[in-house]
Amino acid sequence: MESVQLPVCLEPCGVEFVGEPSTEPVNYHSALFRHRRFPSTAHVLWWPSQSGSKTCIIFIPAGADQFSTGNPGLLAWYTPFLAAIHEKSERRLNILAHAFVGHTPGIEADNTEYSAVSLSAQVEHALEFTDAVKREYDRVVVVGHSVGSWVVTQVLKHRENSVDAAFLLFPTICHMKNTPNGRRLSGLFVPPFPRTIAWFSRLSHAIPDRVVAFLYSDWPFAQRTVLRRLISSPAVVYNCLTMAHEEMKAITTLDEGLLQRNKERLHVYFAEGDGWVGGQKEKVLRALDGEETVKVAHGTADIPHAFCINHGETLARQCSEWLSEGGFL
Repeated sequence: MESVQLPVCLEPCGVEFVGEPSTEPVNYHSALFRHRRFPSTAHVLWWPSQSGSKTCIIFIPAGADQFSTGNPGLLAWYTPFLAAIHEKSERRLNILAHAFVGHTPGIEADNTEYSAVSLSAQVEHALEFTDAVKREYDRVVVVGHSVGSWVVTQVLKHRENSVDAAFLLFPTICHMKNTPNGRRLSGLFVPPFPRTIAWFSRLSHAIPDRVVAFLYSDWPFAQRTVLRRLISSPAVVYNCLTMAHEEMKAITTLDEGLLQRNKERLHVYFAEGDGWVGGQKEKVLRALDGEETVKVAHGTADIPHAFCINHGETLARQCSEWLSEGGFL
C-alpha cells in the first residue's frame, strides 16, 4: 500500500511478519500502540476511512488460548472479516483492531521470560486504547469476539460515555468455566500445564506442514500459516494459556444491570450449539428479555464459534446491517 499517515495514537510496526500471507490486495496497515499505564506494546491493524469519516470501529479478538477448539484470537485470523466490513462500508469507516498484549508472535520478541500479562491488565489496555481512539474520532463502535466480548462489557462499564454501540459476537460473558468447553479444558490452563505446553511448543517446527494441513484441512492456507506462527512461539502460548486460567476465575456472574443500562447500544450474535457459551446463552437472553432495543441475531448450525476462519463474510454482513441500522454507514 502507498504510504499514509497513521492515527496519532499509533506508530509504525517494524516486525516483518505479523499477518498472514495472502494473494489478495492488502487494504490495512500493521501498527503498534504503546501503552503508558502498563509499559507494553500491542499489535494493531488499521483500516483507514477513504472519506474522512470520524466514526471508528474498535475490534477486540478472542483469547488465542482456545485455538485448539476452534476459537483463535490472533488478529491475523480476522483480516478477512474486518476487511469485509470495511468493503461493505465502501471504505468509509475507520477500523482499529487491538490485539491482547503478549499474544502476537514477533511483538515484544525480546521477552523470553514466562511473565504473562494479567486479564485485568488487558482490560486496562483496552480502556487506554479506547481513550486514545476517542480523542481522534467522534463516534466509536466497540466489537468483541468471545472473551473479547467480555472485555467490551468492561469498556462499557468504565467508559460508558465513550461508546456509541457495542457488538458482542459469540459472547462468553458469564460462567465461562461452566460451559461445555470450559468444563472439558479448564484443567489444561492450571499451572504447571501452561509452562509445560509452552516448552513443548518449541518442538512444533518439527511438525510437517502436511500434518497441519490434514488436521486443519478445512482451514485456508493463510489461516494455517497463522496457526503455525502461534504454536511455534512459546512465550505467546504461555501468555494465552495463563490468561485463560484467569478467564475461568474472573468471568463468572452475569452483570445483568450493565446489560440493561446499555440496552440501546447492545447488539448480540449467538451461535447454535456454541461450546464456549453453552447454557449461559439462556441467562443472557433472560437478562435481555423484553428489551426490544437490543439487537439479537442467532446464527445457523453451520456458523462455528471460530467464525473468522471460514465465515467472516457472514458475520461482516450482520455487523454491516447493524451499522447501517444505527446510522454509522
